[in-house]
Amino acid sequence: MNKWKEICIGDEEWVDTLEDSGFNPIIAKILANRGIDTPDKADKFFDLSLKKLHDPFLLPNINKAIKRISIAIDNNEKIFVWGDYDVDGITSTALVITVLKELGANFVHHVPHRINDGYDIKPESIDKVLESEATLLITVDCGIVAFEAAEYAAKNNIDLIITDHHTPSSDDKIPNCLAVINPKIKGSEYPFHGLAGVGIAFKIMCGLAHEMKYPIKKIIKKTIEYVALGTVADVAPMIDENRILVYHGCKQLNKSEKPGINALLKASRTKYVDSTNIGFTLGPRINAVGRLDDPTMALDLMLTDNELVADAIAQQLEKLNLKRQTVQATALQEAIEIINDQFDPKKDKCIVMAHKNWPAGVVGLISGRLSEKYAVPSLIGNIKNNGYVKGSCRSAQGIDILKCLKSDKCIELFKKKLDGTPILGGHAFAAGFEVHKDNIDSLRKNLSKYISSNYKDLIFGEQVYLYDTNILVSDINSRVINDILKISPFGADNRVPIFLVKNIVISEISTVSAGKHLKIKFESSISGYNNKIFTALWWSKGGMINELSPGDKMNALVEIDLSNFDERFPTVFITDARIIRQSEIDDKTKK
Repeated sequence: MNKWKEICIGDEEWVDTLEDSGFNPIIAKILANRGIDTPDKADKFFDLSLKKLHDPFLLPNINKAIKRISIAIDNNEKIFVWGDYDVDGITSTALVITVLKELGANFVHHVPHRINDGYDIKPESIDKVLESEATLLITVDCGIVAFEAAEYAAKNNIDLIITDHHTPSSDDKIPNCLAVINPKIKGSEYPFHGLAGVGIAFKIMCGLAHEMKYPIKKIIKKTIEYVALGTVADVAPMIDENRILVYHGCKQLNKSEKPGINALLKASRTKYVDSTNIGFTLGPRINAVGRLDDPTMALDLMLTDNELVADAIAQQLEKLNLKRQTVQATALQEAIEIINDQFDPKKDKCIVMAHKNWPAGVVGLISGRLSEKYAVPSLIGNIKNNGYVKGSCRSAQGIDILKCLKSDKCIELFKKKLDGTPILGGHAFAAGFEVHKDNIDSLRKNLSKYISSNYKDLIFGEQVYLYDTNILVSDINSRVINDILKISPFGADNRVPIFLVKNIVISEISTVSAGKHLKIKFESSISGYNNKIFTALWWSKGGMINELSPGDKMNALVEIDLSNFDERFPTVFITDARIIRQSEIDDKTKK
């Protein structure tokens, strides 16, 4: 049975203080769970004014970069923009291109193909820059460990500006180039380290506009939609200025003037854009192109001014996303069958697997599903023809997976570049890597030992669901919903609140989406609230239809549907649930 645990950050005095200042008890508990202990901090948390954004000129090396870009624009030098194939990389590229175009720059761009180009800039990337006759190369969402490419660029008189948000090398070394702009590098005074690649690109372009006397408000209006898409899709922490950027970005998305954005909304049947819809609907469609095809298609969608072209590309994204879902489902099922036969979560503190039939574009998604299902870090890879595994990993239970992989016994196993640095990089909770297939078993054993030694307090083998607080069915009302919405945008480190609802009774049960999901109508069994009925959707639990019946009681962890709330017919999404059998009630009564 999965474990349920109430979030308890701080103490009850925090909640009492917030309640005394007028906050609803439910909202007070949610805020306390996010480390907010005073009304003053709450007011600052709710203030999402753009004026609160940090000064872009606090970013390391930004002055040097802006000066060089402005000189290139003034002298009509060709600027080469190198992006990445995921949503963050595509939106970062679209953002920089949009601003350079506004400023009259001479530029070309390239979004790498996942298979043909791989991740990050390499010496061969510099060859493409040389062929284009560009003299300045700007990377977005990549480059922080591109040491070889930086040296090669310098030898060929290419000025390189790296803009990235990934974790630098463990020895704090950065590539030798004109400027590295990353708030995570040593010596950085930038007050927030959680910006996505698109957020950093946005701050730099705002700084450039300021330098060139171009109205920053115009830059914000033209680009903040990209910031919201890339920030949410990259699972950047939804705190500090990310909340501000995403809040205003979503507002702009809902009144977008971009044909590509509107075509994407129409094709995905998205009527209202918030961070949840970006994460589960829009982001996957943009990402699907880079996973299975040429990501330039997604960039073209972001930039096109032609509605017919936009509609055609959006339909292609729909088809590719459906294909991605099929490929992912097949590979995931194969992985689960292997795991069920070979994996012991109490003994094996991680999953490390590779298969030649699992496409490189979906291994990250499979890894994420497995880490959620088994509550351990998961490393999944595609075995290439040369015997090397190109993989992706996702963490679990707060384990810093990148730190684990950089431990002595693990890091020696990864493939090395010509300069001796390992092909490994990413974040604390997600990373990419290359390793030879013969090292897979050793990597699994060494990683498991490291996790066992350094995370002794964690319980492996059972999934832990955290929830904010208990609520009654009567609490699912407009007043509470409106207060919860003030805590949005939601995402990593500020997730949608999860509530425990007890003693709810099934009145109707059915399946939707060809039997894939459960749809349940509930009513409260607590006296005085029996007439309050709501609908719950339980994703991927259609197979349980024969295990439940009208009249069964449940305790459930739920998220309230905030995107389309109707007080008369509220909808919740079940995270996990426990059936209360009458036999169990009778046994407890006898005891």
